[in-house]
Amino acid sequence: MEKVSATKAESLLSVIVPIYNAEFYLHKCIDSILAQTFREFELILVNDGSTDSSGKICDQYEKRDKRVRVCHTKNRGAVVARKTGIDRAKGRYIGFVDADDYIEPKMFESMLRGIEKSGADFIHTGYIEDCSNQCNYVYEFEEGVFELPRFEDRERFLADYVLCANKGRIRNSLWSKLFKRELIKKCFFQLPDEQQLGEDLLCLCLCIMESKRILLQRCAYYHYVMKAQSLSHMPSENFIVRNVELCYHIIGLLKNYEGKLPGNLNKHICCFLMREFVEMIALVKDQSIRMQCFYIKDINKFRGMRVVIYGAGKVGQDYYAQICRYRDIEIVAWVDSYSQNCQFEYAEVMDISILSEYEFQAVIIAVQDDETAKEIKVQLVNYGLSQDIIFWERPSDVLDRYYIGE
Repeated sequence: MEKVSATKAESLLSVIVPIYNAEFYLHKCIDSILAQTFREFELILVNDGSTDSSGKICDQYEKRDKRVRVCHTKNRGAVVARKTGIDRAKGRYIGFVDADDYIEPKMFESMLRGIEKSGADFIHTGYIEDCSNQCNYVYEFEEGVFELPRFEDRERFLADYVLCANKGRIRNSLWSKLFKRELIKKCFFQLPDEQQLGEDLLCLCLCIMESKRILLQRCAYYHYVMKAQSLSHMPSENFIVRNVELCYHIIGLLKNYEGKLPGNLNKHICCFLMREFVEMIALVKDQSIRMQCFYIKDINKFRGMRVVIYGAGKVGQDYYAQICRYRDIEIVAWVDSYSQNCQFEYAEVMDISILSEYEFQAVIIAVQDDETAKEIKVQLVNYGLSQDIIFWERPSDVLDRYYIGE
């Protein structure tokens, strides 16, 4: 990307970090932003009334680097903190980073190049699930520029990639995106200050309905640090109530578009609510009440075969349950690269090294993402298996059975 002057750069990119009691993560977060290959930007640190040393850390960085601007506010929550940052931002484009995460050096250079070249209203990218030094690259969508000149085009995009996600899911998070300033300001300022659950989703819905062009880019530079304690791990009853409330918020915010749409919006929102319930039940540790989320659509091609399942995550567990219902399909082995972490009372998951001990006609790769599937295929071929017996297709979502298209 061409090098730009400080004056031009300040009008190009603003990065906003809302901060509350993040002293243990903050140095790594800020250092990763300041280490960007695209160097001329403004970094706005919004200290949301932290009671630890986060505020002092912010002030130290402001003294050290002229790109850093610090705002100290009373504790009013993430929504108000982000609004404060957006209100002070001077950039043509605005990006977000959470204080307990960190980013790769090329993130904003790549996103700026993509959004400038495409002329998109916002760009969405993948991300990296960072858990105990194990990284999982996540991008469950096809790359491309989506032209959305009509409101009904935007409604369809919203249904396909967010609410019903029948063409691949894009994460709701603001931090996986870069927005035109006018767009994010118009949409985010419609959210209630007190919103505590789903504010990113609400904002994304509005941004999609206000965008004429969106860029999906299959790259991942953002490290989303997985932690045991978070709002998403609230008790199940509260989670259900809060998600019902969230759906009402979505309906309320999108009422302004009802007269411009064919009338399927409420159906899409109900589909989203059903999906949330299914995923919540899938997280319950009691396997006796676990609900199937994924299934092999073309299961009949494996009838009469001896098969191996590769992958013991959510997809693999659902495939195992589905295949077990067919008497004429025999599961000779269930394998995973991390088999030591994937043991169940009802079945043994083994290392792929045991494949040489079995005879089978098919290996079914049970993962959601095609990039991961490609890596597994290469691994299996290098292990000596023929490509002809290795199968992968994007898992079908169980809610597809209930969703009725236009």
